[in-house]
Amino acid sequence: MAFKFKSRFKKRYWLAGIIALEVATIPVSAQIIGKISSFQKSLRTTPVVSVLIDETPGQKRYAIASQYPFYVSANNFEGPININLDTKAIIGGIKFGEIAQLPGKAKSCTIVQSPKQTIYQSERGTYTHEGHVTTQAVIMTVSFDTKDAPDINISSGAADPLNLDSKESCKFKSA
Repeated sequence: MAFKFKSRFKKRYWLAGIIALEVATIPVSAQIIGKISSFQKSLRTTPVVSVLIDETPGQKRYAIASQYPFYVSANNFEGPININLDTKAIIGGIKFGEIAQLPGKAKSCTIVQSPKQTIYQSERGTYTHEGHVTTQAVIMTVSFDTKDAPDINISSGAADPLNLDSKESCKFKSA
């Protein structure tokens, strides 16, 4: 069933609204595209690349592309941190993870108790076969208590296994 407009006047408002929405999303998309350009160049020379896509109180989202296993550490933070990994996402109109593989557990929680602690260890890279870096990237969402924000480091290789104590999920004091 086709949508019918009763008057030509309403068509103009409808069209103007769509155009205004498209124009309003340009700055967000441009910001993400700029980050992805540097992300693409880095994957050619580095075994694991990551970019902070967005940050809100209590949450940070990263795109991670890797040819090899990697680990994630939290610095200058104490308390619970939840990690969720998604292989498919659309952020700012850009598709992520179309050919990526999950590098390990999809969900994890760690209670950080030291100034620098591993919060996630992958079992493999995200890379499955040739393609644009965004298609090889997973989206990692790091959730934490809103009072403090951890410094997150993503590095290639294996972490100290004694420094990783993860569970399925955590509860936050502020939640």
